Amino acid sequence: MKHIKFVLLVVAVAVTMALFEVQVEGSQGWASALPTWRYNFSLPMMGMWGGSEKPITGYHLYLWLFSLLLTHSVFLMTKWSLKKELWALSFYVLFTTLEGALWFVFNPAFGWQSFRYGAIGWYQELWLWGLPAEYWVRIGAGAGLYLLGMNYEDRENRTG
Repeated sequence: MKHIKFVLLVVAVAVTMALFEVQVEGSQGWASALPTWRYNFSLPMMGMWGGSEKPITGYHLYLWLFSLLLTHSVFLMTKWSLKKELWALSFYVLFTTLEGALWFVFNPAFGWQSFRYGAIGWYQELWLWGLPAEYWVRIGAGAGLYLLGMNYEDRENRTG
């Protein structure tokens, strides 16, 4: 049951954040019309992951940091453990990935039909099975972190 709750919370947070970002960015994706700083740089690992070069913006950096801190706020009320950390990181990776795709679903200026190769300026990299390759890497990383957390929990339970 806890796995179902985890997935439902990932979806609920992703939907909420996507709706919020549609309100903030409107028809101008990747914060292109927002009064924020932009820094263009290239990470060698992005190409390895199938990612494209997207500018880092103040808007995105602070939104990601806010989300990461909020994801970890549970540790103010519960004891930190490796299992919980792995699940918190899994949650963060999965919800931010899903949120990125849902932004297109909810944005009237785009719609799901626009979420395809060649139609989005900030996703010009390799696409696989209808998604940017970067998404598949992130889904794999999020699922892997979750499974590692399950494995760690099993070891915790076996040892007492």
